[in-house]
Amino acid sequence: PYKENAYHYRYDHVAVVVLNSDYFYAPSTSQIPLTGGNPHGYIMDNQLRWLDETLDVYENDPTIDHVFVTQHTPAFPNGGHVDDDMWYNGSNQARPYAAGQPAEEGIIERRDAYLDILVNQHQKVRAILTGDEHNFNYMRIDDEMPRYPEQWDKEKLTLKRPIFQINNGAAGAPYYAQEPTPWSSYCQGFSTQNALVLFEVSDKGILVKVYNPDTLELFEQFELK
Repeated sequence: PYKENAYHYRYDHVAVVVLNSDYFYAPSTSQIPLTGGNPHGYIMDNQLRWLDETLDVYENDPTIDHVFVTQHTPAFPNGGHVDDDMWYNGSNQARPYAAGQPAEEGIIERRDAYLDILVNQHQKVRAILTGDEHNFNYMRIDDEMPRYPEQWDKEKLTLKRPIFQINNGAAGAPYYAQEPTPWSSYCQGFSTQNALVLFEVSDKGILVKVYNPDTLELFEQFELK
């Protein structure tokens, strides 16, 4: 069940929604049509519906100003998991199978459905917080950012406002170097040193500070806007 691994909480006027992007996980993606299961990074229907309903509550709560959504896998991987997460090297084929039946949406279509909920249907979500890739980086995702493989023949999602993705898997595991993607020029602050990300939330906005916890060096700082 989803109990205790998909949940939400609030601290003052900030809310955090925690997702499980490895639910019903099947490690051998190529065998999923035969065995059933869910590929790494795919957020399944019931959880996506729950996310939408949860964000509706916070959207209509006047005491909440900012919402963060966090999951293990980046929506836009940059180094170490470009071959899976929500990209699969640009292939839309990855999708869950249950009772022998495939999900209607492939991984890239599901990524777009996810972004549509976060960006277009709700205005308070400021950033997606992720890990999985053993590095630190951040991105300002907007409608100008390349997000599709060259031969994409399906509808493209229009993003009505920007959102940030902040990845920090740099807690001491062997590091992953950056890999080329369509959005590489949007990837900022990429670092393989150990990283601690702090958020300073005030009436003026949200300031993000990134420290090396070994040296206490402040090596990155930016605003969410």
